[in-house]
Amino acid sequence: MDQVIDELEIRVVPAWQDDPQLRGQLFLLLDKGRAQLADTVLEYSPSTGLKEVQSE
Repeated sequence: MDQVIDELEIRVVPAWQDDPQLRGQLFLLLDKGRAQLADTVLEYSPSTGLKEVQSE
């Protein structure tokens, strides 16, 4: 869990820190609906949500 949080904290968007509602929030950047986080490949679909998938 610590590795996941550490990786997400690296991706801070400076402009978000100026917004009171977004300040301190973490986000997962998706590329074509996919992201890699802590050696896990994740995929987002509007119908199934976020799920772990096998890396190609």
